[in-house]
Amino acid sequence: MAALAHTLLEKAQPRRRQLQMTDLGSLINPGLDEIEARGKRPPGISTGYHDVDRMLGGLRPKQLITVAGATSMGKSVALIDMARYIAIKLRRNVAYFTFEMSNGEVFDRILSAETGVPHRLIRDGMLEEEEWSKVASKIAPMSNAPLFLTDKAPMTVANIKDHCKRQQDGPGLDVVVQWTTCT
Repeated sequence: MAALAHTLLEKAQPRRRQLQMTDLGSLINPGLDEIEARGKRPPGISTGYHDVDRMLGGLRPKQLITVAGATSMGKSVALIDMARYIAIKLRRNVAYFTFEMSNGEVFDRILSAETGVPHRLIRDGMLEEEEWSKVASKIAPMSNAPLFLTDKAPMTVANIKDHCKRQQDGPGLDVVVQWTTCT
C-alpha cells in the first residue's frame, strides 16, 4: 500500500527538468566555427547610436538590456529614438511598451525626431507652414513603419509575453522595448 501511495505521489508531483551540463571541450569546435561565421555576417541590429552599437555589437536575439539612470537623464528619449530608428530606418519589427507616456506622446516625440521640428511646437500645436511641410514629407515612411506601441497599464511580464507571442504569429518581432520606472 505504501508503494502505491508513493507511486501516486510521484505522478501527482510535477516533473523537474533534468539539468543538462556540457563539458567545455565539446564547445570548442562549434564555438570556433561560430566565431568565424560572425565575421561573415553583420553584427546585431543597430540601435542608431554608433558608440552603443560598438560596445554591444548591436542588439542580438534573446538579449536583455537594461537601461538605467536618474530621473530626466534621457532614457525614454533614447529608447524611443532606438525604436524609431530600428522600425523606420531599418524596417525591422519593434514592439514598444510604455507606462510613462501615452501612445500620442510617443508619436509626438517620434515625429519631432523624424522631422527636426522642435518637440514643443508639436506638443503645443504651434506648427507654421514650413513645419507642416516637414511633417508631410515624413508621413509615408512613418505610416509603413513596423513599430507597434501600447500604453495600456497595468502591464505584467505575462501580459507583455502574451502580446509578443501574438505579434510573433503575425509579422514577428525583432526588438521588444519595455519602458517603465522602477522606484
